[in-house]
Order: sequence, then structure tokens, then C-alpha cells
Amino acid sequence: MNHPVITIEDPSRGPAPSSAGWLQGRRLMLAGILAVAEVVAYLIVQPNRWLAILLVGAVLAGCIAVSGRIPAGTGRDLLLVVGLAQAVVIALPILVGVVTLLVAVLTVLLLIAVFVLIGLRFRR
Repeated sequence: MNHPVITIEDPSRGPAPSSAGWLQGRRLMLAGILAVAEVVAYLIVQPNRWLAILLVGAVLAGCIAVSGRIPAGTGRDLLLVVGLAQAVVIALPILVGVVTLLVAVLTVLLLIAVFVLIGLRFRR
């Protein structure tokens, strides 16, 4: 009778992490750090707003265009980090504008309600 050979592998120890694996797990963090660095640089240099938006948009479009041509690996991961950072940088002013508009609308509606209540109070 043959007995099967049983091997026990320790699943907690996988293969040694490579630099590509390290980068892959930290893409969002690195993109956020790059985006913050770009915003700080923008605040220090204060370039023309439209020029900055065009530059960020061009870099984002370039990242999207080139990403399909680069094979998977560290290069594509770095391109993804740069693209995500540009998307965050271009989305922040839009989100700030939307929030500012929302606050302005709510303030106007609140003021209208206050003036209507004051008018109704003195009407009697």
C-alpha cells in the first residue's frame, strides 16, 4: 500500500516582496502625496490658473494615451501614480467650486427665509 506524501506549507510566508509589489500596494498613497506636492507647488509659484489647468489636463491625457502601450510592471505603475495624481489635482478645484456654490445657495435660501419671517412678523 502506498501512502501519500503530505507536505505542509506555511501560507503566512509568501514569496519575498519585490519593488513592483511594493509600488502596486501603495499607488494611491503615492498619488496622494504627489497631488499634495503639486498643490503646494501651485500655491508657491502661483501660475496662471488656465495655464495650470491646461498643463495638468495635458499630462493626464498623456498618461491615459501612453498607459496602453507600456507593458505591465513598474513603468505602468509609475504612470498610473502620475495619472491618478493629475486626476486628483484637476478634480479638487471643481469639487471646491461645487461646495462653494452649494454653501452660497444655502446661505441665500436661509437669508430669504429670514427676510420672509421678518416681513411676516412686522406685517401684523
